Amino acid sequence: YVECQITDVAGIVARALTTVRVNDGRWHTVTCIRDGIANELQVYIDRLLNVTVSDGTTSSLANNSSMRLGRFNNGPYRFTGDYDFALLANFVIDPTDQPISLPYYEPFTTDPGFT
Repeated sequence: YVECQITDVAGIVARALTTVRVNDGRWHTVTCIRDGIANELQVYIDRLLNVTVSDGTTSSLANNSSMRLGRFNNGPYRFTGDYDFALLANFVIDPTDQPISLPYYEPFTTDPGFT
């Protein structure tokens, strides 16, 4: 399964857990989208919408914490596969694109803190 989680500075958590497993030895495209207008978190698996949940976060998401891919905080559950491509975007993307088209892409100028 894939879980997409965000926490705002007030400690409010929004969490979306897919209904599909992806630990089957095949490559998958996973896209997690936070729609701040609709107040939703959406997770797409192989470009198909798998789950949509309400995003109850109300405060800023800005913080000094690291972004984690493949693990939750320092917990025991860690992704043990390979990543081919990761994108953190501040613009709207269409998760059904194949491949994702990048109308504007500017690489990070500082370390984004991925761990």
